[in-house]
Amino acid sequence: MLISFSPNNIALRNYTGEELEEIFSELLRSSLRRHHLVSFGADACEWGLQKVALNGHARARLEYLYEHLSQYGGLASTMEVSVEIVLGNNPITTGDGRRFVIGHNAALSGQLLRKPYLLLENAHNDGQVYTHFLNEILKFQGWKHINFEIGNGGGDVIVQQLHIHSGTGRVVVCAVDSDKYAPCDRVKSTVKRLRTIQQQNLFVGNVVVAPCREIENFLPFEIIDNVDLFPDFEHFHLMRDLLSQQGDCPLEDCLWTYFDIKKGLSGARVVNHPEKSAAVIAWMEQKYTPPNMSFQEVRISGFGDGFMSTALSSGLVKSALHQSIRTPVWQEQFLEFFEEIYRFLVCEARLSTT
Repeated sequence: MLISFSPNNIALRNYTGEELEEIFSELLRSSLRRHHLVSFGADACEWGLQKVALNGHARARLEYLYEHLSQYGGLASTMEVSVEIVLGNNPITTGDGRRFVIGHNAALSGQLLRKPYLLLENAHNDGQVYTHFLNEILKFQGWKHINFEIGNGGGDVIVQQLHIHSGTGRVVVCAVDSDKYAPCDRVKSTVKRLRTIQQQNLFVGNVVVAPCREIENFLPFEIIDNVDLFPDFEHFHLMRDLLSQQGDCPLEDCLWTYFDIKKGLSGARVVNHPEKSAAVIAWMEQKYTPPNMSFQEVRISGFGDGFMSTALSSGLVKSALHQSIRTPVWQEQFLEFFEEIYRFLVCEARLSTT
């Protein structure tokens, strides 16, 4: 994440070099480790080089940042989210969840300068997928470098983990599936609990909810249909017919966006589900019912839990996905979700200090 430190000379004069040594050293260490994208103002650079005792690596890094001040100084105006560290004991504040301000003592007492934490419901299965999509999207973003640590949480665990990590001062992005069966369906209760934590515990980061059922739905059906990776899936022909039957429609209203790819669909179970509203059932009935069959008779098998790992093991799938991610149709539905993650994970582009 972009972290800036730009106190002016008037503010800096209130502190001795010894008092400023820790904040300068920790910011420069975070930059060298590529935990964040760190920028210093001109006054701070000059003050640090002249009056703060820094080790060789830190001093060389600050000299580099000073020499490239024009490049780093303008980052705050181009990055969507940022943290400004000011001198003092100020607790973290934000007006819009995009620009954060925190005093240097609070920053040092917490874990702000550690690598950002990407909290997922299933780190083992989803970590590879998120990493792949984020790396693909970076290829057409303005800043092409991110760094993060993946954390695991599932069900109630992710709520507990967000509560814990949001209190550490660390940058935390929590990404969750919606588990929606239709665009008019309610998001799961876990999302509401995560939102409550986000509102009550001010922290640098975000809670983002997939604009589809699960992460598997980011992969277009057409790509899977064109590779021979899932011989046990019995309903390719039926899925083709249903997608053709619904005609051209935006992804936000497409059945594949909300299809339970891992477990499949039983119309009878949906109709008898006590928590599914009449609007959800009506949408699913319209989308999933082929001619000469009732919705309750519809059964579509799933691809299983290994769907994404199998798909991303294929060079053909990766190549097709590379192209799909660049289409306006895919980006209109899905790009903002990944940008809301990516913006908090940006880091230094290179380690060179020369």
